[in-house]
Amino acid sequence: MTFYELMDIATAVANRIDVQWGFFITIHMALLGGIFFIDKPIPLIGKLGGTLVYAIFATANFRALRLQHRILGQAYDDIVALQASACCQNSSLMKFYVAEVAEHFETRMLVVASVVHLAALLVFVLSVFSIRSRFLSLSAAN
Repeated sequence: MTFYELMDIATAVANRIDVQWGFFITIHMALLGGIFFIDKPIPLIGKLGGTLVYAIFATANFRALRLQHRILGQAYDDIVALQASACCQNSSLMKFYVAEVAEHFETRMLVVASVVHLAALLVFVLSVFSIRSRFLSLSAAN
């Protein structure tokens, strides 16, 4: 494959990653908004069920992001392998890609995705099980 074909693949995968993050954040914010605007207390079974469904959603999203990051990492590795080719020796874009992936790209992305997903799960669980949200629900009913 040529440098430009690999760049096209890397850009397409990066766009998919952006869409996946946007989807995750949108669903997360919609669920949090729903939790705070429910006008009656949520029973324990509902809280546990909601937490289970959210955990399944977050896990599926994390796995999809992880796969896409691995594909992107492989595309970057292939791009970097071309740096000694005649086509790419004086390319500023090649220098950018080499600098971008020189320091453990996949590991950095794994850490970022893990931290964000764990923090989102924590925020969701705290929102569902917090006493404050129960009082907000009770005061809205009065």
